[in-house]
Amino acid sequence: VYLNATQAGKSILFEGNSTFNGLDVQAHSGVTIEGDLTIDTSNLSIDAGTDLTFSSGATLSSAQDLTLDASTGSIEGLGAVSLSAGNNLSIEQNFNTVGDLSLESGDNSVGAGNVSLNAGSTINTQGSNLTVSAKGLTLNGSIDTGSGDLILGVYDSGRDISLGNASSGLVVTNDELSRVTTTNAYFGDSNSGNILV
Repeated sequence: VYLNATQAGKSILFEGNSTFNGLDVQAHSGVTIEGDLTIDTSNLSIDAGTDLTFSSGATLSSAQDLTLDASTGSIEGLGAVSLSAGNNLSIEQNFNTVGDLSLESGDNSVGAGNVSLNAGSTINTQGSNLTVSAKGLTLNGSIDTGSGDLILGVYDSGRDISLGNASSGLVVTNDELSRVTTTNAYFGDSNSGNILV
């Protein structure tokens, strides 16, 4: 399904819970998601034009790739937000939340399961927690949780986590670590393999 509201001043509102096989959303003046949006077969791509806004408790789930952009604005979470992709999860613009943010990728057993943040973009949880569960991480932008915590785990059981110069499993490079500001950083959980530093 393609939703196109790219005429000047036009926007798209998801008022309740919705399910699609696949969805491509483009708007000129914003996209607002108030409920749960589920893609059960293919990809979900959203370019809100200006701001992409999630109401508190909103959930996005895509069977394959999930791509979020607000080409002339930002991504805003008005409370806790949960994003899940079977394959890759890509955040292309600044993402500001006032509640906990959960990013999960890798449910598709044959997919890369990578969470990526575009260069020049920042995820800012303003004191709330950021939880990431993935097979891979590409952090070209920055993370700032303020007084909140960063919790990084792996989606598939037994996958290693590498910090700094190590290169096995889910890798977080020294350069990526230098762009993370957080009160506490938790790496690994009961699902993780070795942690290499």
